[in-house]
Formats: sequence, C-alpha cells, structure tokens
Amino acid sequence: MKKLFLSILSISYLASFGAGLTIEKADLKWTIGNKWYMAITPGQQISSFTTTGTGVTWDLSSFELAPGKDTITVSAPNPGSGSVVNLKSNIIPETNYTETATNYSAKTIFYLNKNYDLATALTTGLSHQYQNTWNESTTAYLGLISITVNGEVVAEGQITTSFGTFDCILARESYNISGNVSTYYYWETKEFGRIAYFIEGNLSVMLDNNFNPPTATQEVSVANFNVYPNPSTDQFTVKGDLLKNVKVFDTLGNLVLNSNVTGGSLNVNTIEFKPGLYFVQAKSLNGLSTKSLIVK
Repeated sequence: MKKLFLSILSISYLASFGAGLTIEKADLKWTIGNKWYMAITPGQQISSFTTTGTGVTWDLSSFELAPGKDTITVSAPNPGSGSVVNLKSNIIPETNYTETATNYSAKTIFYLNKNYDLATALTTGLSHQYQNTWNESTTAYLGLISITVNGEVVAEGQITTSFGTFDCILARESYNISGNVSTYYYWETKEFGRIAYFIEGNLSVMLDNNFNPPTATQEVSVANFNVYPNPSTDQFTVKGDLLKNVKVFDTLGNLVLNSNVTGGSLNVNTIEFKPGLYFVQAKSLNGLSTKSLIVK
C-alpha cells in the first residue's frame, strides 16, 4: 500500500496567496525532459515546522546536504495510458497524467508493481490560493481500490533555500486508500514549483534542476572561474571569485557532488567518480557558471 501512497504524491499541486501570486499549471514545470534533484532527510516530524497561518517563514537550507538523494523526472507517458506526461523518481513511483487548459489529472497510478487505470481522473485542482480546499474520490483495479483525497492550502509565507528566499505556500493532502490514511505536505513557489515536500518522516528539499538553466549573463558572472586539471585523473580544483557553492552533475543529470565553498576554491577527490563526462556548476555571490569536465 505504501507504493500506492507514494505514487499519487504528484496528484495535487499547490496554491499561492492573497498577495496576488497564484500557482498555475505552468508553474509545475511538468514539461517532458525536466528533472529536479532532491536531498532527503529521514526521521523528521512535521510538527518541527510551522504548518498553519500567514506570514510564516521556513528556512530549509540546512537540509540540503542530507545524504539521501532523489531525482524526479518528467518523461513521456506509458503507452496506452491516455496521458500526456509521466512523473517518477526513486520514491515517487511513476504516475501518468492527462491535461486540460488549467489542470493536470492523474490517469494511472503505480500499485503492486503495475500501472492501474483510475475509474475517474484525479485533478490537481489548479489554480490554488491560500485556504483553497479540494476533495475528490475514485477507484482503481475494477473498483476494488477506493481512493479519497482531501486537500487544503494551510499556510503561506516565505521559504529560504540555497536558491534564495521566495514567497511560498504550504499544502496538506490526506489520502484515504481503501481505509489506509496518510498525510503529506508540499511547499510551493512560483519560481520552482514544488521546492520541498514532507512524506512519511522524510523531508525532501530541491538541490537543483534543469528547467531553470543559467542565462548567458549568468554563465560569465563567476569571475576567474576555472576547473583544472581537465581531464582529471584523481582530483580536480574549482576556483572562482566570491565562490559560494559547487555542484557536479553526470550526463544523466544526477547530482554527484554538492559542496559549499569558503576561501574561493575547492579540491575534489574523484576516487568515487566513474570515468566520463561531468558538468561542474559554480555559484558565486554574483551568479552561476558551468564548465564540462572529463574524469579518466
């Protein structure tokens, strides 16, 4: 039953708030080819975070160096699903979605190692604003599995991660799946969609993504940015003025290194890197720059 819970995590996206910011379908970033990378911190309690009210502040930057990692991928739907897009990750089993002008709707969910058609599609309920509520019910597997979803945007304020500080809302959704109830929380921003979520004691925070690539201006904004030696055999050095953070990605978009920097340089040991092409992304106080790196 846990897989079913996880598989419909992506059914609902959140809202915005009274200040005029509204989360629309496009804000979800559910475009085929998009990926985002999460750090997972287990053993958390939702009571550790403020979950009601307005003017709330959430600082989740300290959770970004957690050892657990996940990649959420937006891909083409499974054949025959009648959908337009498929979402899956290590902890969110694949779910196929169709769409209308304003919503995405789950058409199939992953359960017992197989995709099952839903009797009726479950919409995301967009657009959302603070204090918005949504309630939907359906069945799966010839009516043997009943699913009821109750959601509410319960809080609004600002969230802080390494990306910066953004206006944010927090949504709560409870799933009753054939008598088994589980509740999840999602933090949403206009800029990054779901930037963090809480599920079954795990707090996941976005580390990076490929749907907001550096602009040409940003690409040259890290002064004196250099990665050497290149190619590298056992280690390499990243340098740059006002360097703040270094991330390394493989060619599949997986985050293999995320390290904060002091002193303007970072030495990286490649003993656990497989030979191949990597992308080194440096973040300074002024912007982002990226260079390719070959590890032999």
